[in-house]
Amino acid sequence: MLIALAGTGTAAGGGLKVFVAPNPLPAAGQSAFAGSKKCLPCHESIYRHWLGSAHARAWQSLEKRRAQHDPTCLRCHSTGYGEQGGFTDQRQTPQLTGVQCEACHGPAAGHPPRKTGWSWLGADCSPCRIRRICMGCHNRTHSPDFDLTRYLERIKHPD
Repeated sequence: MLIALAGTGTAAGGGLKVFVAPNPLPAAGQSAFAGSKKCLPCHESIYRHWLGSAHARAWQSLEKRRAQHDPTCLRCHSTGYGEQGGFTDQRQTPQLTGVQCEACHGPAAGHPPRKTGWSWLGADCSPCRIRRICMGCHNRTHSPDFDLTRYLERIKHPD
């Protein structure tokens, strides 16, 4: 499943939309995760916005603390750790270091599939869904000052 946030306002304010799309499983031997550079050709403004975010620098924060091999840190500072085709280590899957597009939006390999009539399915934003995604990493232990509404404004990318 692929999830995208767009619009203005906050999750509680109702101006934000979530777009959910089915994501076909990759062929045997292929990763479900594409890496953010694969998003760049079609989503350049969103990619450039992400480059300026703390999510894009999440891996570097692990390296500064010498925690890039700590499994308890990898789930939140890499993309797809613990999932099929996700981050395994910096040597094997360097394209999945940091909190990339797919960390929030889901695996994107196969997006958009060729010749299948794939399209986005728009739906009202579910604050519970967004909270679950964000709070999986931004919890009281690791982000005690995290304010979902305030921080969502920081990461919300252009349409």
